[in-house]
Amino acid sequence: SYCFSLRGRDHIKYELPCQDYSSVDIISDSWKIAAVADGIGSCKHSDIASKIAVETVIELIKRQFPHGDAKEDVYESLIMTAMNGAANAIEQYVEKNDPNNDLDYHTTLVVALFSSNVIYYGNVGDSGIIALDDDGMYHVLTTKQNDENGAVYAIPRYRNFQIGKTDFVPVAVLCMSDGVFDYVVPEIYKNHKFKVNVPFANVFTTFAFSIKEQEIENHIQKAKKEIEEFLKSERCKDMTDDLSVAAIIDTDTFLAEDDIQWEAPNIDYYQLKWNELSIYDHNKTVKVIKMCDYVKVTL
Repeated sequence: SYCFSLRGRDHIKYELPCQDYSSVDIISDSWKIAAVADGIGSCKHSDIASKIAVETVIELIKRQFPHGDAKEDVYESLIMTAMNGAANAIEQYVEKNDPNNDLDYHTTLVVALFSSNVIYYGNVGDSGIIALDDDGMYHVLTTKQNDENGAVYAIPRYRNFQIGKTDFVPVAVLCMSDGVFDYVVPEIYKNHKFKVNVPFANVFTTFAFSIKEQEIENHIQKAKKEIEEFLKSERCKDMTDDLSVAAIIDTDTFLAEDDIQWEAPNIDYYQLKWNELSIYDHNKTVKVIKMCDYVKVTL
């Protein structure tokens, strides 16, 4: 497992702090936990809120974790309770330290509980979680939560938590702030068979496949540094937001990178650009052109 939160290019440019926070932790020999929070950019102290959210949700889950066999609704209730606890912790901090500015402390939050045969997860806001199964297929586990104007539903004000579990054997899970998630799960892939940009997702996962146990720590730290340098490079210059990932990977998997399922989607990028730049609906524009041609011929 590993995690990082990088200050985004825009935040460096405008001298803003990193508003993301991420963490991974060990619950037991069988369970690990990963969490990411992305403070809302328009909120002055959202960096404080994101740190409180991640640290609290992990602390509460570890403290109340049912060691031994438990029904799935116990784990789902645990995540729900812990996410509510994280929201409450933010409210308590504001009430004690800055009672007149509660709107300055809002954040998204995603959390994943990972074992050898299942992932339980929770989400609020527009960060996201993807997971890789043992057949080599990536799954998008969460749905982005925004209102009709694009504003993010965030804690502590909104508590419409999305809680769930996987129905496959997991190999890896990635919790990401939207600065990364929007590139790993791009909007233009939504109508295609593969929703995940697999070559990009592999950057965060496949390096850890089949590592010998005594080499894991050094290998992970080296790879993490390389990933951070890659995200800071010119190749990722369009990724301007804060960038956070919290990852858990099964190093004993028999999967290889070539086993991961992927077909590059057939996307008409010229059409997308035309639709973006045109002030008229493309279909209506075509009809107008035809009408003008007809009038010209008639005259």
